[in-house]
Amino acid sequence: MNSRAIVPLSQLERRAPEAGRIRLGEKTAKAMRAIETFRFTSPHRSALEQLADLYGGSVVAWSDPKARVANQFELKSDTSTIEVFLPANGLDVAYELWSGGGCTRRCDGETCEVPGNDSMEMVPCICAKKGVAECRPYTRMNVVLPGVDFYGTWRLESKGWNAAKELPGMYDMIAQFAQRGEMVRAYCHLEKRKSVQNGKTKNFVTPTLSMSATPDELLAGGGQPRAAISPGTQPAIEQNADTRPQIPMANSDDDVIEAEIVEEKDLVLESRCRDIADAHGLDGQKFVDAVWADTDGDLSKIEIMVKRATEGKVVPKSITPQGTVQWLTT
Repeated sequence: MNSRAIVPLSQLERRAPEAGRIRLGEKTAKAMRAIETFRFTSPHRSALEQLADLYGGSVVAWSDPKARVANQFELKSDTSTIEVFLPANGLDVAYELWSGGGCTRRCDGETCEVPGNDSMEMVPCICAKKGVAECRPYTRMNVVLPGVDFYGTWRLESKGWNAAKELPGMYDMIAQFAQRGEMVRAYCHLEKRKSVQNGKTKNFVTPTLSMSATPDELLAGGGQPRAAISPGTQPAIEQNADTRPQIPMANSDDDVIEAEIVEEKDLVLESRCRDIADAHGLDGQKFVDAVWADTDGDLSKIEIMVKRATEGKVVPKSITPQGTVQWLTT
């Protein structure tokens, strides 16, 4: 018998279904890499074909074992600027920690939601208690795409600090100019940026919002775009390092943050993996492929593995026929 508590229908969350995703990067055989134009994935091929008419690109079959819908379609557009409608309460920001089994922690920096015996439990922020920021900021923005058959909202997601700081502020400011409950017409851009931290330069892209109207026009009830923004006209912006929480980060900052361009780190780790394989008599390419498959291309996990293998804490014993690494703990 199902012992799940009965929730009154008036208290059930109402939401539009998710039509697809707006993505900031693409997965390669080795890692996630940034792209300078928007990428869309959806089960609805007709919607992507409409987007291709608007923004260029070709629709192809796409699948991801982690996706909720197995067989989908993909469009790599030719534009870094798209037009969107911003629905009310369409943006969410939270600190989260994920594992292979899904989200294990969701927090606002003070109160943390974790799985309990029968339901989710609320506890004080675990990162603050440990003094180590194990969680990352996840910013999710749901938008409606004009010019496309309506199957629901499209979700854009970022794990970067810039998006966590800038998107909510701009989203709220734009929403203040609109009447309560109405969708606002805006533009979403991919901006190329770079930051310098501890002498190291990082290049990445981050999502931003804008409107083609002055504040006076918005207050007067305007806010309709005057003209489309040409693709690729957004300038690269140089900025200083972000001000982050004053507690040490437990994970490497070389994870895919705001679709960071990671080719250089990618090549360094691949070279070190080949050295480890050679030292233990394993095929270098098979070992590299197996490591990337085991970690799903997560460079922070690969770096930890390389460090442990270099220090002799683990030894690669063999590569299974399924293409995974068998490790021996010393």
